[in-house]
Order: sequence, then C-alpha cells, then structure tokens
Amino acid sequence: METGFWRRFLALQLPNARQLRIVVRQSPDWLNTPYPDLIEGSRAFCRMIAKPTGLPENFISDVIQVWDRTFALPFFHVRAAMKDIAEENLVAVKYATVTSIASAKARTANARGTTLSVH
Repeated sequence: METGFWRRFLALQLPNARQLRIVVRQSPDWLNTPYPDLIEGSRAFCRMIAKPTGLPENFISDVIQVWDRTFALPFFHVRAAMKDIAEENLVAVKYATVTSIASAKARTANARGTTLSVH
C-alpha cells in the first residue's frame, strides 16, 4: 500500500517546479578558518544556546579536543566533508531551491513588508 502511495505521490506534476525553498544557516569555512577562531565560534554558539540547553561554554570545544586526540583525521576536516555532502544532497532535492537565511529574510521582507526573525 505504501508503495502505491509513494508511486502516486512522486508522479504528481507540481504546478510550479522549484517551489520548495530550503533555507540553510551560515557556517564557517571549516578548512580555511584558523583553528582558534573555530574553537571560539563553538564557545560563542554554546553561550548562545546555554539557557535552553544547559550546555556549558566549552562543551563543543572539549568534544573537539577529544576527537582530535582520538582520530587521525581532525574534527574540522571531517566537518568540512560533512558540509560538502549536505550541500550536494540539498542541491539534488527535486523541486527545491537552496537559499541562505539572509536571502530568505530579504525575500520575506520584500514580499510582506516585514522581516523574518530567525533564532
């Protein structure tokens, strides 16, 4: 039964191709940003989400240090590879356009005369 549903769903002709918009957040250049800047960025991220999550400021940087001591391939090299894979997958989504948060905010503001708040 599911096979029939998915076959019918995937066969639908959407009226406006590229009507799905995938909004991606900014992320650092994992390979070319200096290591101390990436670590400080991870601390800033933890400070930003500390209240709702309870994560300490050094949570991510501590995990990165353990990773780098444990594996031959540094954490930020793996992170860069994962970002590349994610970007390739997003571009491959049918009927979708990938855009940045800044572009989405501008598009929303122009369309509605308001701003989009992203936290």
